[in-house]
Amino acid sequence: MSGEHDEMRHIMHLLESGDGDRIDLLARAYAKYSKLDNVFVFVKTGGEITEEMRQDGAKVYVLNGSKDTSFSTFEEISRIMLKYEIDTVVVQDELPLLHFYGRSLQMVKKDLRVIPFLHNNPENYETRGYLADKAMKMVVMQSFQNASKVIAATVEIQDTATKVLGIKPDKISVLAHMSLDKPQEFAAELDAVLRLEKI
Repeated sequence: MSGEHDEMRHIMHLLESGDGDRIDLLARAYAKYSKLDNVFVFVKTGGEITEEMRQDGAKVYVLNGSKDTSFSTFEEISRIMLKYEIDTVVVQDELPLLHFYGRSLQMVKKDLRVIPFLHNNPENYETRGYLADKAMKMVVMQSFQNASKVIAATVEIQDTATKVLGIKPDKISVLAHMSLDKPQEFAAELDAVLRLEKI
Protein backbone atom coordinates (compact mmCIF):
# COMPACT_ATOMS: atom_id res chain seq x y z
CA MET A 1 0.00 0.00 0.00
CA SER A 2 1.15 3.51 -0.70
CA GLY A 3 -0.10 7.01 -1.20
CA GLU A 4 -3.64 7.91 -0.21
CA HIS A 5 -4.50 4.50 1.20
CA ASP A 6 -1.65 4.69 3.72
CA GLU A 7 -2.74 8.13 4.91
CA MET A 8 -6.37 7.17 5.67
CA ARG A 9 -5.67 5.15 8.75
CA HIS A 10 -6.90 7.11 11.80
CA ILE A 11 -10.52 6.15 12.44
CA MET A 12 -12.92 7.23 15.18
CA HIS A 13 -16.05 5.14 15.72
CA LEU A 14 -19.05 6.83 17.37
CA LEU A 15 -21.31 4.43 19.26
CA GLU A 16 -24.23 4.96 21.61
CA SER A 17 -23.71 2.56 24.53
CA GLY A 18 -21.56 -0.46 25.26
CA ASP A 19 -24.50 -2.56 26.39
CA GLY A 20 -23.55 -5.67 24.47
CA ASP A 21 -25.84 -5.54 21.44
CA ARG A 22 -24.72 -6.87 18.06
CA ILE A 23 -23.19 -3.55 17.01
CA ASP A 24 -21.03 -3.53 20.15
CA LEU A 25 -19.97 -7.15 19.59
CA LEU A 26 -18.94 -6.31 16.03
CA ALA A 27 -17.04 -3.28 17.30
CA ARG A 28 -15.14 -5.48 19.75
CA ALA A 29 -14.30 -7.97 16.99
CA TYR A 30 -13.22 -5.18 14.66
CA ALA A 31 -11.06 -3.58 17.35
CA LYS A 32 -9.28 -6.88 17.88
CA TYR A 33 -8.50 -7.69 14.24
CA SER A 34 -8.38 -4.37 12.39
CA LYS A 35 -5.04 -3.23 10.98
CA LEU A 36 -6.02 0.45 11.15
CA ASP A 37 -5.56 2.94 13.98
CA ASN A 38 -9.00 2.94 15.63
CA VAL A 39 -10.54 4.88 18.51
CA PHE A 40 -13.95 3.85 19.86
CA VAL A 41 -16.11 6.52 21.54
CA PHE A 42 -19.24 5.43 23.42
CA VAL A 43 -21.14 8.65 24.02
CA LYS A 44 -23.61 7.43 26.66
CA THR A 45 -22.51 4.47 28.75
CA GLY A 46 -19.98 1.68 28.85
CA GLY A 47 -20.30 -1.89 30.03
CA GLU A 48 -18.78 -5.32 29.83
CA ILE A 49 -17.99 -4.89 26.13
CA THR A 50 -16.03 -1.66 26.62
CA GLU A 51 -14.01 -3.23 29.44
CA GLU A 52 -13.20 -6.26 27.28
CA MET A 53 -12.12 -3.98 24.44
CA ARG A 54 -9.81 -2.08 26.79
CA GLN A 55 -8.34 -5.35 28.05
CA ASP A 56 -7.64 -6.27 24.43
CA GLY A 57 -5.70 -3.01 24.05
CA ALA A 58 -8.27 -0.95 22.14
CA LYS A 59 -8.52 2.81 22.58
CA VAL A 60 -11.93 3.21 24.21
CA TYR A 61 -13.64 6.29 25.63
CA VAL A 62 -16.92 6.28 27.55
CA LEU A 63 -18.32 9.81 27.88
CA ASN A 64 -21.52 9.27 29.89
CA GLY A 65 -23.23 11.95 27.83
CA SER A 66 -26.89 12.96 27.74
CA LYS A 67 -29.08 15.55 26.05
CA ASP A 68 -28.22 17.97 28.85
CA THR A 69 -24.48 17.52 28.32
CA SER A 70 -24.47 17.30 24.52
CA PHE A 71 -22.20 20.34 24.02
CA SER A 72 -19.58 19.23 26.55
CA THR A 73 -19.75 15.74 25.05
CA PHE A 74 -19.09 17.22 21.61
CA GLU A 75 -16.11 19.16 22.99
CA GLU A 76 -14.67 15.95 24.41
CA ILE A 77 -15.19 14.13 21.10
CA SER A 78 -13.43 17.01 19.32
CA ARG A 79 -10.46 16.73 21.68
CA ILE A 80 -10.23 13.00 21.02
CA MET A 81 -10.39 13.62 17.27
CA LEU A 82 -7.54 16.13 17.37
CA LYS A 83 -5.45 14.06 19.79
CA TYR A 84 -5.40 11.05 17.48
CA GLU A 85 -5.34 13.04 14.22
CA ILE A 86 -8.54 11.36 13.10
CA ASP A 87 -9.26 11.56 9.36
CA THR A 88 -12.42 9.41 9.27
CA VAL A 89 -15.43 9.17 11.59
CA VAL A 90 -17.72 6.14 11.40
CA VAL A 91 -21.21 6.68 12.84
CA GLN A 92 -22.03 3.18 14.06
CA ASP A 93 -25.47 3.68 15.65
CA GLU A 94 -28.82 5.16 14.60
CA LEU A 95 -29.03 7.84 17.30
CA PRO A 96 -29.49 11.21 15.51
CA LEU A 97 -27.17 12.87 18.03
CA LEU A 98 -24.29 10.75 16.70
CA HIS A 99 -25.02 11.97 13.18
CA PHE A 100 -25.08 15.53 14.53
CA TYR A 101 -21.69 15.03 16.16
CA GLY A 102 -20.26 13.62 12.95
CA ARG A 103 -21.46 16.56 10.87
CA SER A 104 -20.35 19.08 13.50
CA LEU A 105 -16.85 17.60 13.66
CA GLN A 106 -16.44 18.57 10.01
CA MET A 107 -16.66 22.19 11.11
CA VAL A 108 -13.64 21.58 13.34
CA LYS A 109 -11.71 19.64 10.71
CA LYS A 110 -12.74 20.54 7.17
CA ASP A 111 -11.26 17.50 5.42
CA LEU A 112 -12.79 14.99 7.84
CA ARG A 113 -14.64 12.09 6.21
CA VAL A 114 -17.86 10.94 7.89
CA ILE A 115 -19.18 7.48 7.05
CA PRO A 116 -22.51 6.25 8.49
CA PHE A 117 -22.71 2.48 9.02
CA LEU A 118 -26.17 0.99 8.47
CA HIS A 119 -26.22 -2.16 10.60
CA ASN A 120 -30.02 -2.34 10.61
CA ASN A 121 -32.94 -1.62 8.31
CA PRO A 122 -33.13 2.15 7.65
CA GLU A 123 -36.86 1.95 8.36
CA ASN A 124 -35.79 1.92 12.03
CA TYR A 125 -35.29 5.67 11.67
CA GLU A 126 -39.00 5.95 10.92
CA THR A 127 -40.31 3.45 13.49
CA ARG A 128 -38.29 5.08 16.26
CA GLY A 129 -39.68 8.48 15.34
CA TYR A 130 -36.34 9.93 14.27
CA LEU A 131 -37.79 11.16 10.97
CA ALA A 132 -41.01 12.52 12.50
CA ASP A 133 -39.20 15.38 14.20
CA LYS A 134 -38.14 17.95 11.57
CA ALA A 135 -34.86 18.84 13.25
CA MET A 136 -33.81 15.22 13.75
CA LYS A 137 -34.87 14.32 10.21
CA MET A 138 -32.73 17.12 8.80
CA VAL A 139 -29.71 15.95 10.82
CA VAL A 140 -30.11 12.33 9.72
CA MET A 141 -30.81 13.09 6.05
CA GLN A 142 -27.91 15.55 5.76
CA SER A 143 -25.61 13.05 7.43
CA PHE A 144 -26.33 10.41 4.81
CA GLN A 145 -26.55 12.71 1.81
CA ASN A 146 -23.27 14.48 2.62
CA ALA A 147 -21.41 11.36 3.73
CA SER A 148 -18.18 10.39 1.99
CA LYS A 149 -19.53 6.87 1.84
CA VAL A 150 -22.25 4.77 3.49
CA ILE A 151 -21.65 1.22 4.69
CA ALA A 152 -24.51 -1.30 4.70
CA ALA A 153 -24.60 -4.68 6.40
CA THR A 154 -26.69 -6.32 3.64
CA VAL A 155 -27.97 -5.77 0.11
CA GLU A 156 -31.50 -5.53 1.54
CA ILE A 157 -30.39 -2.66 3.77
CA GLN A 158 -28.78 -0.98 0.76
CA ASP A 159 -32.03 -1.23 -1.20
CA THR A 160 -34.11 0.20 1.64
CA ALA A 161 -31.61 2.99 2.21
CA THR A 162 -32.07 4.25 -1.32
CA LYS A 163 -35.84 4.47 -0.76
CA VAL A 164 -36.06 5.71 2.83
CA LEU A 165 -32.95 7.92 3.00
CA GLY A 166 -32.51 8.84 -0.65
CA ILE A 167 -28.95 7.55 -0.88
CA LYS A 168 -27.61 6.72 -4.33
CA PRO A 169 -26.81 2.98 -4.58
CA ASP A 170 -23.28 3.59 -5.88
CA LYS A 171 -22.51 5.52 -2.70
CA ILE A 172 -23.12 2.45 -0.53
CA SER A 173 -20.58 -0.28 0.18
CA VAL A 174 -22.19 -3.58 1.19
CA LEU A 175 -20.10 -5.81 3.43
CA ALA A 176 -20.10 -9.51 2.61
CA HIS A 177 -18.61 -10.66 5.92
CA MET A 178 -20.78 -9.44 8.81
CA SER A 179 -20.68 -12.66 10.82
CA LEU A 180 -19.27 -12.75 14.33
CA ASP A 181 -18.14 -16.28 13.43
CA LYS A 182 -15.63 -14.79 10.97
CA PRO A 183 -14.33 -11.66 12.73
CA GLN A 184 -11.04 -11.54 10.83
CA GLU A 185 -12.80 -11.48 7.46
CA PHE A 186 -15.18 -8.79 8.73
CA ALA A 187 -12.30 -6.65 9.99
CA ALA A 188 -10.31 -7.03 6.78
CA GLU A 189 -13.28 -6.05 4.61
CA LEU A 190 -14.16 -3.03 6.74
CA ASP A 191 -10.50 -1.99 6.72
CA ALA A 192 -10.58 -2.06 2.92
CA VAL A 193 -13.64 0.20 2.79
CA LEU A 194 -12.16 2.66 5.27
CA ARG A 195 -8.90 2.79 3.30
CA LEU A 196 -10.99 4.00 0.34
CA GLU A 197 -10.16 0.86 -1.63
CA LYS A 198 -13.84 0.38 -2.47
CA ILE A 199 -14.72 4.03 -3.02
